[in-house]
Formats: sequence, structure tokens, C-alpha cells
Amino acid sequence: AAAAELRDCGVTAPVTILRHIPPAPPAVAAARSRWRARWASPESAVVVGMVGGVKPQKAYPRALRVLVVLRERVPAYLVVVGGPTGRDGMLAWQAILAQAERLGVAEFVRLPGQVEAASRCLAAFDALLNTSRYEGLSIATLEALAAGLPVLASRVGGQGEVSAPGLSLLPFDAPDGQWADVLQESLRSRPPRPAWLGFPAFRSWTLCHLAPDFAPRDGVLFVTANLNAGGAQRSLVNLAVALCGRFAFEIAVCGDSSTTVFASVLREAGVSCFRTAASRDCFDHGEALVRRIVQRAPRTVCFWNLDPKVKLLVVKTLAH
Repeated sequence: AAAAELRDCGVTAPVTILRHIPPAPPAVAAARSRWRARWASPESAVVVGMVGGVKPQKAYPRALRVLVVLRERVPAYLVVVGGPTGRDGMLAWQAILAQAERLGVAEFVRLPGQVEAASRCLAAFDALLNTSRYEGLSIATLEALAAGLPVLASRVGGQGEVSAPGLSLLPFDAPDGQWADVLQESLRSRPPRPAWLGFPAFRSWTLCHLAPDFAPRDGVLFVTANLNAGGAQRSLVNLAVALCGRFAFEIAVCGDSSTTVFASVLREAGVSCFRTAASRDCFDHGEALVRRIVQRAPRTVCFWNLDPKVKLLVVKTLAH
């Protein structure tokens, strides 16, 4: 939404969306039992967790109403990890206490307040609940999904920007019974881990800082996956030999080659070749290519049979 607003306001600079992807939390023996003991929550109970500062927008009273419906079906507890935040935080905290008493569920609600490194508490949850009136892309939601927990959240703001098998979204004003239905269904099994788990999103930030403004000078950088014995590689070698001496160019090779024949042909013709990185990591190759492009400032970069992930990283980086 922020990117769309920038474009609508006439911002002509490239706008790239980078998301933080949290790692899977390490498994800690007995963490589930330890947290539940602290909260005086039975091992056999269903513990629905919520993570976030206590303030009006989080709509915790709605979660209490959902707890009432859920407890008619299963022995459930609600744990809110987070303390009063902002100008109206204490009012929101008092509202939770009053609502819990009024609904008769106070003995099943736990308010431990602020907890350092709150993601450690996920081990004690059976599901994560988010009833916010508005929200960005919740880090707590991403951390819970990375931990393999089902998540039920209101369909507001950026909640659905990153999808996962364990994520269920409901309209904020959906009936309490519907929230309880979806929550109960999500408890039947642990969802598979999301496909994006393990993606090193932080390296996208590094890439965006590697390409300062520079004026292209001359020449071409050809970028290819390897110099194996194949049609694409043969055509590149033939072209490079034919162009040798006409203008400045070099060839970047991003992978292992199963034969030395083409490399020898290029070397004998005086064509400059270099290996971008020894690993198979697309970020390693992307970073090396961006550094080379900034250093040499070729007028043209030509991708020749290259991993599309590397192409995407380089092109998005150079757009800055």
C-alpha cells in the first residue's frame, strides 16, 4: 500500500518492496512446558496466543469473545504477550481485564506483559490469533508461521501480503462464532512450513546499497550460467570470438563448467572471463555482478542462458 501511494503521488524513483523473513525458531527442549508452567496453563489445554502491544487497534476484547465461544467446545486459554503501548495503552489493558471479568473467562486469560524475544513463547502456543482493526505485515504472524503454527488473523492491511499454508484470514467484522469455527479447524493439524522459510531476505538490503548512481561508459558484460558443452554456450563462444577486438567486453560465468574446452577457446582468443562466485547461492552471484558492473560501468549487460533468480536480483538492484 505504501509503494502504491508513492507511485500515485508521482514519485518516479524506482520503488522496491523488501520484506523481512524471520528464520525458523530453534527447538528448545521443554520450552513448551516451561512457559505453560509460568502461565499456570495446563499441558492438556489449548493455548491460543496473541503477540503485540496492548492498544485499541489490536481489538483484544474481540479475542475474549472468541475465547468464550471456543471454550464451549474445547478447554482453551488465551495468552496475550505484550504490555500497554502508546497513549491509550493502559485504557486498552483495563478494557481487557474488565471484559474478561464480564464474560466470565478471567481465570482462563493470561497477561504476562512484555516478554523479551517474544517469539520464544511460540513453543507454548497451539495457534496464534490476531484480531487487529488495522495492521501492516505482522512480524509476529511471520514468526508464528515460521514456527509451524496455524495463524488466524483479520483480513486488514498487509496481513495477506505473504501467504502460507497455515495462514487463515477473516474479515475484521466476521461473527465471533465464525472466528471460533476457523480457529478450531486450524487446531486439527500442524500446517506445513511456508515455502519462503529460509529465504535470506536481509541480503536484498545489501544489494540495494551496492549500486550507487554511475554513468555507463562503454562495452558489454555477458553473463552466462556456465561454459558447458552445449548449444547456448557454443553460440556465446562463437559470438565472443567473432567480436574479439571490435569493442571491449568480458564474460561472467556463474557456475561450474563440466568441460574446459570452451574456456580454453576463449582464453586463446584473448577474451576476458571471470567466475562470479564459487557457491551456487544466487545472492553471491548477484552481489558479485553488481559490484563488477559498478566498477567497470559497461553500457550493456547481456544475460546469456542464466539462472532467472540471478537475473531478477541484478535487474532489480540496477533499477536503483
